[in-house]
Amino acid sequence: MPISGHTYLCRFDVLEEGVPRRFEVDGVPVSLVLTEGEVFAIHDVCSHSAVSLSEGEVEGCTVECWLHGSRFDLRTGKPLDP
Repeated sequence: MPISGHTYLCRFDVLEEGVPRRFEVDGVPVSLVLTEGEVFAIHDVCSHSAVSLSEGEVEGCTVECWLHGSRFDLRTGKPLDP
C-alpha cells in the first residue's frame, strides 16, 4: 500500500551507505536505504516469505531477502526474481 505525503523518519546523517534501517509508518514496516547517494523507502516485508528486507544485503539499487535470496528493486519495491 503506497504511503502518500511525506513522513519524517530520521536525519540524513544517521543513514549509512548500503545499510537498511527499519521504521514503522502508521503501523506499516518500512525499510529506508541510502545507496548510490539516494534514499529509498520500500515496504519492509518480503513478498515471498513475510520476513524483514532490512536484514538483507544491499547491492546497487537492490536489496536481497536474507531468507531465500530474492532481490527487490529499491526504486519500485518490486521483486526482480519470480
